[in-house]
Amino acid sequence: MNNTFQVNLTNCDKEPIHIPGLIQPHGFLMALHPESYIIEKVSQNISAYLGLQPAQVLGKKPGEIFTGDTALQINEILNVGLRNNNFEAQNPVKLHLHNRFFDTVFHSHNGHVIIEFEEQAATGSYITLQKIMTTALGKIQSAGSMQQLLQNVAVLVKEITGYDRVMIYKFHKDQHGEVVAEARNEHIEPFLHLHYPASDIPVQARELYKINLVRIIADVHAAPSALVGLDDESVKPLDLTHSILRAVSPIHIEYLKNMGVDASFSISLIYKNELWGLIACHNYSPRFIDFNSRTACRFIGQLFSAALEFRQEEDLREENNRYQAAGQKLHEQMSEDLNVAEGLTGRKTTLLNMNAATGAALFFENKMYLLGTTPAEDQVKNIAGWLKSQQVSSGIYETNHIAAGFSAAGSSAAEASGVMAAELSAGMNEYIMWFKPELIKTVDWAGNPEKAMIKVEDGTERLSPRKSFEKWTAEVKNTSEEWSNAEIGAAMKLREDTIQVLNKKSTEIRKLNDRLRLAYEELDTFTYTISHDLRTPLSSIKNYSEIILEDYGTQMPEEAAELMQKVIKGTDKMTQLIRDVLHYSKVGRTGISFKKINMEAMINEIVQEVKASIPNSSVEINVGKTLDVYGDETMIMQLFQNLVSNAVKYSVNSQPPVVEISSQLTEDGYILYTVSDNGIGLDMKYAPRIFELFRRLDNVKNIDGTGVGLAIVKRIVENHGGKIWVESILNNGTKFYLTLPKDTR
Repeated sequence: MNNTFQVNLTNCDKEPIHIPGLIQPHGFLMALHPESYIIEKVSQNISAYLGLQPAQVLGKKPGEIFTGDTALQINEILNVGLRNNNFEAQNPVKLHLHNRFFDTVFHSHNGHVIIEFEEQAATGSYITLQKIMTTALGKIQSAGSMQQLLQNVAVLVKEITGYDRVMIYKFHKDQHGEVVAEARNEHIEPFLHLHYPASDIPVQARELYKINLVRIIADVHAAPSALVGLDDESVKPLDLTHSILRAVSPIHIEYLKNMGVDASFSISLIYKNELWGLIACHNYSPRFIDFNSRTACRFIGQLFSAALEFRQEEDLREENNRYQAAGQKLHEQMSEDLNVAEGLTGRKTTLLNMNAATGAALFFENKMYLLGTTPAEDQVKNIAGWLKSQQVSSGIYETNHIAAGFSAAGSSAAEASGVMAAELSAGMNEYIMWFKPELIKTVDWAGNPEKAMIKVEDGTERLSPRKSFEKWTAEVKNTSEEWSNAEIGAAMKLREDTIQVLNKKSTEIRKLNDRLRLAYEELDTFTYTISHDLRTPLSSIKNYSEIILEDYGTQMPEEAAELMQKVIKGTDKMTQLIRDVLHYSKVGRTGISFKKINMEAMINEIVQEVKASIPNSSVEINVGKTLDVYGDETMIMQLFQNLVSNAVKYSVNSQPPVVEISSQLTEDGYILYTVSDNGIGLDMKYAPRIFELFRRLDNVKNIDGTGVGLAIVKRIVENHGGKIWVESILNNGTKFYLTLPKDTR
């Protein structure tokens, strides 16, 4: 049955390309019932290969179509594959049918066993995985840079496939693609650095590229062969998601023809389970490469994907270390200089070393300091005024397109399309700001990225691939490079360092302290009301509910009893919230009783308590060096109870959950403690919010909590003269860092 889906302007991204009802004609296909082995579907072109019409095949078993050893071999493969629920280890099977050689590939999917026969030359392919592995490893290991790695892989794939052009095609964040490496025959024009719009590869095609890591189109001019089914099977399309012969969308075939391409082959590149890009191969005459060669190329793609992940992780680590080292140097300079502004802007290491910004500004004590390439002073002040109106209470604001929210910034886009700001004091309008310039990127597109529309016979419009591939340029206006997680994390850390230094050096009560004192007084009033006006009625509600359940529970309808249980549970949760708020208030009002604390004993006690509170859990808590600190024992106990229990709670679904606790002495004489987990993590853009009272991020909404614990932790750390910050990757764990005094200060 042919796929009759019609592509139009509203549904082009929904074309069911996994059920085309057609296969490419360089082979033929059978679909069997997985229990009876009855052939329920077959490709029409079987007659060209076996001399049998589809009607002579449908309803029969392979043993009735093939004879002798071939029938026995196919039946054995079917039995073993279905028993193990996996045919991959047996593929491809070499068969000799009607004086022709075939690579035969089996797979089971969605209610059918599908057998595909690809015709081969008598000699077949002699490519061995061992040879490919040795060559590929050498090419990858010899690469001194990412670009050299990309080029080496392109050259290697061209050697194996013999295609006229092999491109490494990378997807950008907006999903448009760019050719970042290329190996080609000398006489054809280069495509290196050409860009292609995201719509060239629809969403459903990208998903299939993640499933089928290699994909061949042997001849774009060859007419596909339709699938024919038994009467009861003819109306149900065959799912060809995993098929090696699956026909291609006619839109894509038209696209390739417009490029003058007669054959194509692609290899998927996967990074962190997402499609990073493709190795795209083009040939200007029909070209088929056999299953073994494609398998070798798939291995190269997987090996390259692993190397890509390693390289990018290594680059991220180097970037993070570089920025953190610059931040540490700025902290030292601020501590050494009487003038904090001098430490940030006037020494060898400056704010410009903290990230990839080209300009920076510091607003401090009613003065403005500019570094590097920045907008004019008035424009910088305007941006700072707009930031104030945004109420950047979380401490960090970042954007790579400030004109989208502040249109007046468009006039300074050349110097400051991207802005990141660290708020030091909202009341005194004190900020650190960094600027990234407009990325007026003259992008070479392979034709107009707006695909042409053509009218079909019924008068409707559908998308058609571009008819012209002449270069044209598109400017990305008012947009800069994005701020990386490493840049955001370094800015957060510098903000904490700067505030700590300011607090130490301050000789007068700053406006911020006035506002904080007022907030504390309001919080005291609030907590007093909670403790005296809410706790008593809550206790009464719970007690009366428990009495009603005890005395009349057996007489109540089941739904009523469940509602009473919910009332009791709700009052317990509210009581816990009140208790947490009271703890938070107490930290600010209670004096600190400093003493040397045996941290090894304290942390071991906390670990035992946390493990006891979650019986049958597989959590692994590793405790490293535990240096003693100087502080209030009760508060420090509460601090680590919060951090350790949170680490366990948010990693409980990891396999296995692992929490690590360690400490070390810093150069400035503090004890640095680290509490890390391998749990759900968080997006660093939202990291500053986690220390705010009652603030909980969206990815923890389904996990019990009141949103007060980390606010308590931050207040305890700051009351001890320390600082706390976080590093995290969404779905890949979190690390909390905090410093505490090792002796009297």
